[in-house]
Amino acid sequence: VRMSPYILAQTLARFVILFSSIIPISLRVNMDMAKTVYSFFMMRDPEMAGTVVRSSFIPEELGRIDYLLSDKTGTLTQNQMDLKELHLGDVSFGREAMDDVRAMLLEAYHPDPGGHGRPRVVERVRRLLEALAVC
Repeated sequence: VRMSPYILAQTLARFVILFSSIIPISLRVNMDMAKTVYSFFMMRDPEMAGTVVRSSFIPEELGRIDYLLSDKTGTLTQNQMDLKELHLGDVSFGREAMDDVRAMLLEAYHPDPGGHGRPRVVERVRRLLEALAVC
């Protein structure tokens, strides 16, 4: 069966018009399903034990986090927080590495006059200290 180009174009235009309202709905359903599956995998990840995902927006926002500061209400801890670990991108400091953090802070606030700039980790430690001071 041979169709004329005019009828073929008309049929294609009808197809696009009829199904253009369906595509965004199906895309939305697929995105919600993907978020649900991703949230399920986050909760089942052994490296993130105890994680409970209560919102479908969290997986989208994880890529945009610069600082994650948490505070407790003080009902159980009397507003005393214990710094156990620092994560600054690709660098992590535990309790045993707090002397390294102290040395980096001294370097950040008292730079060597002969230096040509500070390392990136030192700058991140300095910004974290300032953010904690504001809280």
